Amino acid sequence: MENENLMEGECPECEKHLMENYECGKETTSRSMFPAGKDCSSCNGACCRYVIVEIDKPEKLEDFEEIKWYVSHKNINVFVDEEDDWDIEFITPCEFLGENNLCQIYEKRPKICREFSVNDCPHHNEYIEKHTFTNLEELENFIKNVWKKI
Repeated sequence: MENENLMEGECPECEKHLMENYECGKETTSRSMFPAGKDCSSCNGACCRYVIVEIDKPEKLEDFEEIKWYVSHKNINVFVDEEDDWDIEFITPCEFLGENNLCQIYEKRPKICREFSVNDCPHHNEYIEKHTFTNLEELENFIKNVWKKI
């Protein structure tokens, strides 16, 4: 590879062209980052509008106190994913997401952004959460009707 800072198959020029819905013409494996019908040209920057962090799975009733506190805040959700992992989601856009829904620091974006695949993108995939808690009432109903029965 010409640039040692790039990951295998990564070509920022091609990705940026694909994001802007242009034809690149360069032969590169970066096209595999955009499977058929999956590119960023029609997206609203969905992957740049939240932060998700895995949290400990509650094992006893008192473990829910922190989760209650989380979901009592605006723009914060907690969910259980398909693999039974518990995650907290902060719904907040990246400060570098431009009005055109493109990254304004694309060439020096963080590693986690460079490694993110459209195969994981919420814009292109049906993602099913087992349980989602956007407020205190939803969490308390889960504790009462689901968790206590487990």
